[in-house]
Amino acid sequence: YQLPNRGSGQHIGHLKFPPYLEGIQNRLSEVVATGLKQEFSAELNSCFYQNLVTPVLNAVGAVQGVVLVVLDNTKLISVQLRIQESQERLLAIMNNSVSMVAVKDVAGRYEFVNQRFEALFRVKAADAIGKTDQQLFGSQIAQALRAKDMDTLREVGAVQSVDEVPLPSGTLWLESIRFPLLDHKGAICAVCTQASDITGKRYADEQLSLAAKVFDHAGEAIAIMDANGKMITVNSAFTKITGFGLQEVLGKSLKILESGQHPAGFYADMWSNLVRHGSWEGEIFNQHKSGNVYPAWLTINAVNTADERVANYVCIFRDISVSKNSQKQIEYLATHDELTGLPNRNLLTDRLKQSLLQAKRKNGPVAVLFIDLDNFKNINDSLGHDIGDVLLKQAAGRLQRCVRNADTLARLGGDEFVAVLTEISLEEVNVVATRIVDLIGASFRIGESNLFVSASIGISIFPDDGDDTVTLLKNADTAMYRAKERGRNQYQFFAHEMKVLALKRMTIETGLRQALDAGYLSMMYQPKVHIHTGAIVGAEALLRWHDPSLTEEVPPAQFIPVAEACGLIVPIGNRVFSMVLSQIALWRAAGLQVPQIAINVSTYQLRDVDFVEKVANWIAQAGIPATSIGVELTESSLMERMDLVREKLVQLEQMGIQLSVDDFGTGYSSLAYLRKLPIHELKVDRSFVDGIADQPDDRSIAKTVIEMAHALGFRVVAEGVETEAQLNVLKADNCDIAQGFLFHHPLSPDDFAKLLSQSTLS
Repeated sequence: YQLPNRGSGQHIGHLKFPPYLEGIQNRLSEVVATGLKQEFSAELNSCFYQNLVTPVLNAVGAVQGVVLVVLDNTKLISVQLRIQESQERLLAIMNNSVSMVAVKDVAGRYEFVNQRFEALFRVKAADAIGKTDQQLFGSQIAQALRAKDMDTLREVGAVQSVDEVPLPSGTLWLESIRFPLLDHKGAICAVCTQASDITGKRYADEQLSLAAKVFDHAGEAIAIMDANGKMITVNSAFTKITGFGLQEVLGKSLKILESGQHPAGFYADMWSNLVRHGSWEGEIFNQHKSGNVYPAWLTINAVNTADERVANYVCIFRDISVSKNSQKQIEYLATHDELTGLPNRNLLTDRLKQSLLQAKRKNGPVAVLFIDLDNFKNINDSLGHDIGDVLLKQAAGRLQRCVRNADTLARLGGDEFVAVLTEISLEEVNVVATRIVDLIGASFRIGESNLFVSASIGISIFPDDGDDTVTLLKNADTAMYRAKERGRNQYQFFAHEMKVLALKRMTIETGLRQALDAGYLSMMYQPKVHIHTGAIVGAEALLRWHDPSLTEEVPPAQFIPVAEACGLIVPIGNRVFSMVLSQIALWRAAGLQVPQIAINVSTYQLRDVDFVEKVANWIAQAGIPATSIGVELTESSLMERMDLVREKLVQLEQMGIQLSVDDFGTGYSSLAYLRKLPIHELKVDRSFVDGIADQPDDRSIAKTVIEMAHALGFRVVAEGVETEAQLNVLKADNCDIAQGFLFHHPLSPDDFAKLLSQSTLS
């Protein structure tokens, strides 16, 4: 289009354009006005045109005209719009897909990820594009994913895999397919990954596999039945417990296990309850394929569909034969002594109650015999518990032969037994008690040895000695102690004075505990005198109890046995050591020449594994030499576990402590075993010294002991010397030391100090 002369007044806006150019007159005017080329698109009547308007300039650069080029791009634009629409549709499909889709170039950089990718890996697409797995997730996840991409590049084809991706939130399992994307030249330009999240499915598969393993390896029999009660599968435990294999029970009901030991209607009631409540549980007797009947604990549960219809029944049971036998064994052990098989204290109390109820209805007597084996403890401690157990079994057998089947014989523990005799006369009680004493007193053959014990029996009679179990047992126990006090190997009936003595013992025990706390215990010291020179060569520390609440002083012969019986002897013995050692330290600090003070030590103290160490500590705390004290022991204490006793005595001797055997002649009276112990001194018991002046037998015994003791290198101390005649005999028989009222009564610490300040010590 060439512009006319400006003077003609003809303008572009007045031109008549073809219809398809009517919309571009403004563009033409802009080109004429500006002299600049313009390119633009126009849509006319659903057609797309590409327009290029170029100004035509004259020689002086003025716009002389315009050239308009119009290209019809309708087909091209339509194709592009369809492509764009397809791309948008494809993107929408990929973003809404349940599968994860990702495209990475050959270098591993993300070019595209869909929304499922964003959800699974918790990363935005904008953050992922252009980055590698290493940059996004770190090396652990990158290694897991990159290796699969490389496999795809090497295969140049689709590769399927199951990927384990260890995310911070937990392991992600993906079922993936990777395939290469090719450019127009056929070269691989990218790898596309499509993956489904199978984490839930894998977990479900694992749970299903685990359930299958549990089903097959369960210790309980499991049978799955259909809605009609027909078995469709069983586990291996079912076969093991019942003897029936899977093929033998398919399509059959549990009726094949019926034992015939349940009452009529049992199974009908069971299934009725199952249908009504959806479950049933209880004990049942099943029959093994072999015909053996066994108890089982059965549980059946209904499995319902969504509409509450029964789909299956699950039957679970286990053979409870072992547990029932164990339960019986536990019940037996709860009521019986494990060693002897006799009833224990619980069952004895129950049976005694029943016997008393029957006796009250029939107005008849019941006898309770409390039996204790004398000397059993020495055998048990010296020969060992194995030998002691054998002896107890044999003793229980002998006791059972002494009572009737209707009577009860029980073991309370240790060496104590109780017999309950019903519907029996007093004469028959005497016969039974005498027979027990005789049978128990006979030797027990154990291994290659003949061992001897005896029985001390206390007897209480209902209703005279009590009308309840506690009173009868307590009174029989009291009578048993009377039998021991009177020499053992006998029986004693309970009497009222025994109750008085028992109460007195209890009063003494209570008082002793208070005396130990309140400081009512004190020490007296009885000097030991050299027979030929009269010099004081030592003293024995004697315990005294002065209690303001008691009207008279309790002699040691009464409270020492009670202290041993109630477990107070060890703390009392420790207190004695403390008082004596402190007193020696005070005397020495006052400048007195103190002779050796002998301290009595009980069997119970020797049993303390730390006894020697405690003595060493007490001596060190008092600040005195160990030679300041001696230790007096009874024969019975030396015989208990001689190997252990000897070890303690050797340690005491090595410290410098003198060792003495007290009351020699009242126990085993064997000098042979004393040779094995580090003994320095023997004390002849006062029972022999009493008759030494006028009883030939006592003098002969004392003389023999003195001579044998000297032959073994022991000093000899005579206890209880009260007369000149006794002293003269002891001098004639060459005894070393005397102790008794003839010389000195037990003295208080102050009086003994005065004596020391006046006397010459040897």
